[in-house]
Amino acid sequence: MTTFATTTWTIFFERCLEERMPASRFASFAKLLHNKHRLASSTLIATLLKTQEGSLDQNDPLVLAYLGKLLQLKYLNTIDLLASLLKSLDARYDIADDIATKFEGDVMNCIVSPILEQSLLVLGVKSLAEQQYAQSKRDALLLFKFICSSMRALGRACSPLSDILKQGVPEDISSWVSAISNLLVVVFQHKVTSAYLDEFLASSTFAKEFVLAVLRFQTVLTRLFPQLSTRIELYIQSQQKMKNLVQKYYNEEGASMTLADLQLQIPDIPATYCRASLVVHISALLHKCPSIDQGAFVAYIQARYKSDFEKSVQDLVLASFDLILLKITQGETEDNLFLIRSFIINKLPLILQSLSSLSLMPLNIAFCISQAMSRVNPATTNREEFLQSCASHGLMTEQNVEQIVGGKASSQPLSKAQKTVLLQQCRAGSQQPEALVARLGDLDGNVSAYAEALADKHTMPLKSLCHALVSKPTNLDVMVMLVGIERLLQPLCQIIDEWQHEDDHGEYQLSYDEFGACFLLVMACASRFDLTPQDIAAFTTKSFVAEIISNSAQAPRHEDLTEPQQGHLNEWIKALFETEGISDELMSSCPPQDFYRIVATLFRTSLRACRFGAASQEKLHSALELILEPFLLPSVLSVVPWLVKNAWESSDNASGHLIIMQELIKPNPDSTSMRNTVLSAAGSDLMRILNSINDGGENSAKVATLQQTLLPFTNYQRDRLPPPIEATPPLVGLYTPPDDLKAQITGLCAWSVGVVPTPPQYNHSHLLNPIRYSGPTKALKQMVEVIMLQQQAGLGEYALDIVAAIICAFHHGSPPSQKGSKSLGVSLQQALQSELSQAPKFARSEPLHAQILVRLSRRVAAELAPAPTLDLNMDIPDIGDALPLDLASIPSFTMDEMPQLAVPDMEMSATRPVMQEPGILSFDGAADPFSLDIEAAIAAQEASGQDFSAIPGSADDDIFAGLTYDADMDFS
Repeated sequence: MTTFATTTWTIFFERCLEERMPASRFASFAKLLHNKHRLASSTLIATLLKTQEGSLDQNDPLVLAYLGKLLQLKYLNTIDLLASLLKSLDARYDIADDIATKFEGDVMNCIVSPILEQSLLVLGVKSLAEQQYAQSKRDALLLFKFICSSMRALGRACSPLSDILKQGVPEDISSWVSAISNLLVVVFQHKVTSAYLDEFLASSTFAKEFVLAVLRFQTVLTRLFPQLSTRIELYIQSQQKMKNLVQKYYNEEGASMTLADLQLQIPDIPATYCRASLVVHISALLHKCPSIDQGAFVAYIQARYKSDFEKSVQDLVLASFDLILLKITQGETEDNLFLIRSFIINKLPLILQSLSSLSLMPLNIAFCISQAMSRVNPATTNREEFLQSCASHGLMTEQNVEQIVGGKASSQPLSKAQKTVLLQQCRAGSQQPEALVARLGDLDGNVSAYAEALADKHTMPLKSLCHALVSKPTNLDVMVMLVGIERLLQPLCQIIDEWQHEDDHGEYQLSYDEFGACFLLVMACASRFDLTPQDIAAFTTKSFVAEIISNSAQAPRHEDLTEPQQGHLNEWIKALFETEGISDELMSSCPPQDFYRIVATLFRTSLRACRFGAASQEKLHSALELILEPFLLPSVLSVVPWLVKNAWESSDNASGHLIIMQELIKPNPDSTSMRNTVLSAAGSDLMRILNSINDGGENSAKVATLQQTLLPFTNYQRDRLPPPIEATPPLVGLYTPPDDLKAQITGLCAWSVGVVPTPPQYNHSHLLNPIRYSGPTKALKQMVEVIMLQQQAGLGEYALDIVAAIICAFHHGSPPSQKGSKSLGVSLQQALQSELSQAPKFARSEPLHAQILVRLSRRVAAELAPAPTLDLNMDIPDIGDALPLDLASIPSFTMDEMPQLAVPDMEMSATRPVMQEPGILSFDGAADPFSLDIEAAIAAQEASGQDFSAIPGSADDDIFAGLTYDADMDFS
């Protein structure tokens, strides 16, 4: 709760920073304010640091100078400052433990930028040295508590399975490791703190906590920073008491086995590549929203097969044909079979090209493809089309194709289409967008070029292009597979957001036409691929479509609209119910965005008018005929969710809803294609409306006729999953039992090693259902059980590879909105991490279980590891901001050598820091940061234009990185 004192200090800090007040004057005013409005130390820190939130310069050197003055004045506690740093670090990496997060106070909400955090670390340790902080028993105990919290947090951050380490040790973590290791050496060597430590170690509780933290920290140092662990190890060996305690707790049951120890005890084994694993992964990529990130997929293949490019090419080709054969035998829908065929012929050759370009050694990719095709079932379709596509992309010759097919090919490979040529033809008018859209259904290897050209919408008329794309659902599938959902929709969302409502040849209806065409395409994709408002919002900074989808279940009352919206609504009601039609004047005064925002209220008002007799049913029919004209028809998609809700809640207004459904579903020769798209995109919801109003009364026959007409439009969404069981109890029969998950993995494993000759009845939904309904933790346990059972049969490594592929497949194949922490893939990884963290507890009683968890986690981490070299468009960071501290430059010193702190005044604003030497922040080459005259350094830096926020010092300065204070610590 914000108090008057907090508000006063906040205003004071903001004014001081705004006016660039020197630190000396700041201190004078702070004394006056402190006498009148005293704040707790943690609150004062939080208040000052929060002034940086949202600031363009979050590394303001004056903030550092002000904190230094407040520390000198003893208005702040150094421990509170250090606690804020650990909390800030924890906010970035989520690594702090229970003790570290018990700190209470406003400081918990402070997020400090990494550069400012490093400067605060220096400030904190210098303040610690100046105050001779560890000269009292209470303060010494608090110091060691902070060290324990830091070492435990660091152990989590540097765990072999930590996501933090996937791209190497971050610079701030590296600095923190260096700081804590040097701090340990300092407190071990200092006579006062070492004496206190001996006294504290007499307590078994403290001894166990501290020694285990040191052991785990040493494990991290030994693995990642071996040069830093030597000094600590030397101290432990030189102190008999410490040495005995280390030996005791290391050998104690339950204490000696940490996750890091378990990792070291279980050796790596060569990876086994299971035939079914890539089938699982490709099936996941093509499930629901088939937006394939080619770079990410190639990176996955590269991480999976390391440098064995020959095997990766062979397995990828074989798995693709395995998948089409599997789907044919299962009676898959024609749309899904077509997408798999298009993937094999139009996408797979491009992926093979990318793989071959990564090989440092010459790769005979034609031989690899030939070897893979020799294992493909001869009855599998589209073998020759795939080979001809490979030939057109230069992966093999026509002679190679004839050798593989065993005779002369039935057709010659087409010349490779070029995107640039197609775009030039579109600009010249010799190539029409509709013709390119029609070619999306080809299976000749050139469709990727057509899709790339269509994705460049700037050269094509939007209305005709959008209508052509939505006219056939498979057009959207192929476009999304070849260019990605973001590239397809982002320009359209941006156009909608920035729509300029202008008179086009004297008719504003054309503006509505084009706007509606763009809106219809985005909404059709949202329906077919089950996109959420979050998915759409990710494409643009302000998303009109996401706003419409989010509010689509609401129809604000007239009085809840803004005054301009009320004016628009009144004019539309008048046009629909009182005049003879929609005038150009009305459309000119109401842009399409404004109409789409009020259309739900327009339907609500119309239904209420009909219900209460203000308008006849005939008048409602006439009004709906106008609002369902082609140029307004797409707006209905923004109303359907509210109509579903209203039909369910207002059963006494069934006649009004029936009129709407009749007008919407009845054929209209002027807008057949668009109407079919609208009905398809909203088919399932419209069927729910009909089910709600079908009460068995006099209208039941009309409703039944509409249901039969609507039925073909209700399967528009790809791979639709049933709602959760708890929401719809009648759907329990659709649930895949846990045993089926085990059967799926067992069947895939048996097929991969040739135990059964035909592929199993595998479907990606068979994996989705048990994971979705049982939860990722239970599903993971069932998968591990299968691996253990297969281990006994000698197939454990095959089962492990399949389970790892399933986890990776969910990670890469999740819908766009679920790429974050809530996706099934990430949830499975989190469940694996959770199970792995418990492995040391049962490693002795269940060694096989623990071993499988460790190896499975390693496999998943390795296969999901990023490959930065693949991202050719990546932003290259400033090397001065990226390199870690030079650990070799760390001087050795003790607490006795630490001089007094000098806090500078800041007269001028500063710019970003300048790195004088890779990894070392320094002022004019000063060797000893504690002997540096900071006042003189600041003056020198201001003259040179460098930034005070780059505080000088070695890694010895950077201690207490992100420490947290336990407010409940017992110091008795």
